[in-house]
Amino acid sequence: MLGKFHSSGKFDSCLGGEAGMGCVRIGGGGVECVLTVTESLSNTYGTMHGGAFSTCIDVLGSMALLTKDHTRAGVSVDMNMTFCSAARVGETVSLIGSVLRYGKSIGFTNVVITRQRDGAVIATGRHTKAFPTYSDLKK
Repeated sequence: MLGKFHSSGKFDSCLGGEAGMGCVRIGGGGVECVLTVTESLSNTYGTMHGGAFSTCIDVLGSMALLTKDHTRAGVSVDMNMTFCSAARVGETVSLIGSVLRYGKSIGFTNVVITRQRDGAVIATGRHTKAFPTYSDLKK
């Protein structure tokens, strides 16, 4: 998973292509990526859109959990975000996801997104995922 982000071709495709999110560290319950804010990730104010931040929190939380067991991606049951500042088009942000708790049936993660040039916190988020069994999914 190190290197350029490879989208599943679905909701997270906005992080590939021109945005070119890259994974610089992964393992031991954590992941670190960098992302340059592009026009396609921006809102009408020329800053990174809240939906793009949400996607980053979803993806980074999932990647952090996958470091614990690469076969258990889980399904989202809760996600929240706090927006603290802005990242303008052309700026690079650092994204750090970490596992807070990894249990038998549920995992909790935290993601912090900072502006690379000055370290200012742009957004934070928590992502909780359940690990259902195949029989749970058939119900």
